[in-house]
Amino acid sequence: GLGGPTDDHGNTYDTATSAEIYTPVNGNIELIDDVDYFSFYAVAGESYNIETTLDSLVDSMLYLYDVDGTTLITSDDDGGVWHGSKITWQCNTSGIYYLKVASFDSYFAGRYTLTISMVDNTYPITTASPAGGTYDSPQSVTLSCSDSGSGCANTYYSTDGTTPTTSSFVYTSPISISTKVTLKFFSVDRAGNKENVKSESYTITYPLSIIKTGNGSGAVMSEPPGINCGADCTHSYSYGTTVLLVQAPSTGSFFAGWSGVNCTWGVTINEAKTCTAIFNLISYT
Repeated sequence: GLGGPTDDHGNTYDTATSAEIYTPVNGNIELIDDVDYFSFYAVAGESYNIETTLDSLVDSMLYLYDVDGTTLITSDDDGGVWHGSKITWQCNTSGIYYLKVASFDSYFAGRYTLTISMVDNTYPITTASPAGGTYDSPQSVTLSCSDSGSGCANTYYSTDGTTPTTSSFVYTSPISISTKVTLKFFSVDRAGNKENVKSESYTITYPLSIIKTGNGSGAVMSEPPGINCGADCTHSYSYGTTVLLVQAPSTGSFFAGWSGVNCTWGVTINEAKTCTAIFNLISYT
């Protein structure tokens, strides 16, 4: 017909097309006296916006029927944008309800889009688990969104210090954190409500261990403090810390160097590391 492609929606309530909340459905009114029926599930106590957005259809009529498919609850002509239709309705009893879309004039044909959404003014709430803090091993952080109204749509996050937007990474699986990171995140629900950006700061520490070998003796100290080996030969530092090691040979001994990893100019902590200090006896001849 003049309205476009052949209409594929039923013309009676018992042949209605099932429509999902927040999922737009395209329709086409054909000449003459064509109507489109849709069904959708509504929950008691919830309010809904039901509206048509017009494409080539000049003027629409929208009808809402009870669960029997025939009892008219309400209707609208021009409550939407331009000559589109819009119904705002609160459901009293959960069940499947029916909609009919028609042209205001039975001789007008054209295309339109039907959208059903819940009236929801409450923003979602997102939590991170585990929460920010200092940990002695890498963490797998889960972001969980809850929303009592329309339901969560997407959670967005960043790990580079920037404030996330809806163009940022979309959360789909646990986030691996093995460095010092500030995780920022927020969620948007299906009605478009956006929560404020939240942040959790994580510090991951790794141990630095000192082993002393050789036939002499001595101590190794660190800057920043933590190692006094001596007695305390292992200490954990946060990721990215550079630790300077100072050797103090005992009387009659000298520091002969490092075995294995060269720790002369400091150790950058990015994993568990071990420095082996060699102290040998001074040989007098």
